[in-house]
Amino acid sequence: MSKILQADYVSQQQQEQIYRYMPLQYIFSFSIYRCTNEGLKIFSFQPIDITISSEQLPYLNTKMQNKLFDNLEVDIIKFTLPSNQISTINVTANLSSDPSINTTVTVSFKTLIAPISVSIDGGSHNQADYKNEYKISAIVRDYEIEDLKNDQGISLKLVCEATTYQFAMSPCKDFKGPKTFIPYCMKKFTLLGSKDTREQYFSTLCLFTELDIPPLQVMINEQSTYNLNEDIVAEIVYSKPISSDLLSYAGALLYENEIEGAIKFDFHTVRFRLWDYFSNLKKDQNAFQIRFSAYNPYYVMPSLNIKDININFPPSNCKFSVQPQEGKSLITSFNLVMSDCFDLNQSITYQFFYYNNYDDYLQELKNPYNILR
Repeated sequence: MSKILQADYVSQQQQEQIYRYMPLQYIFSFSIYRCTNEGLKIFSFQPIDITISSEQLPYLNTKMQNKLFDNLEVDIIKFTLPSNQISTINVTANLSSDPSINTTVTVSFKTLIAPISVSIDGGSHNQADYKNEYKISAIVRDYEIEDLKNDQGISLKLVCEATTYQFAMSPCKDFKGPKTFIPYCMKKFTLLGSKDTREQYFSTLCLFTELDIPPLQVMINEQSTYNLNEDIVAEIVYSKPISSDLLSYAGALLYENEIEGAIKFDFHTVRFRLWDYFSNLKKDQNAFQIRFSAYNPYYVMPSLNIKDININFPPSNCKFSVQPQEGKSLITSFNLVMSDCFDLNQSITYQFFYYNNYDDYLQELKNPYNILR
């Protein structure tokens, strides 16, 4: 009965392209078969001799004798591969007891020239104060060079572009100093890197803005919920000393991220009611926001502060009855009844008002501050 020795290999490298900076691993498997009348049968636990040879990777050259194993792992150290060349690894195995029973498997692969890497510290989007100097820090890497501390030998060129025609009025300049660009303009900086035949680029968008806008504090009568007809008093505290004559105050009321109304006032205290600005409220959404702003002409943008407030919805399904329906004031005793009211979040209080006529009631609905009760 004769014996057959077979060898095969698999690569642990998942990428198709191979570069010098990559460590490689190949696993060689060996199988010994015996020919019988019933066909080939695997024949294990036979010692074998193995010879590994590579002209391009001489540190792999080795011989092993009388080894009992099925698999052999061959590791290629990163940065030992010759760049832009084809490397070959030959693995020859034979039975230790009979060298004439042998097999050879050859692995060949080409190592490509690694690309260069060019990037800008901070990523593809940045924000900078237009009043200060803006520095661009480049991060470059040639993956053909093992030591990061060595000169990478990459030539760099910086290109600055305006993102819109409007911002083109503020051209790119190359000098040290603040206020190179107008505030709230956006520039595109592209870093071009080149070495031999390799090129790479990286772009970042930078918004030049104000990072020193004075903070704004807003103090309101804090409570868990607010009635629609309740007075809300807000006091604006501007953090930077400045004449109050130069400041302009405003506020916007937002419901479900939509502006429902705006307030303009000239003093640091304002009083308002929600029902002057809100309608079509949803029962399942009782949160809204008030966005206060104070504009200082020494800055381009105003200082902002946002307050979150929850609405206390009025009762629903109320029934109101008056008995009798007619009578004389100060003479007739009227019985006023409010019933079947339903409210989810607070106990209910009741108030009754007297109007001289129906027109006064309609006038109050239009202008809640003109009360004619």
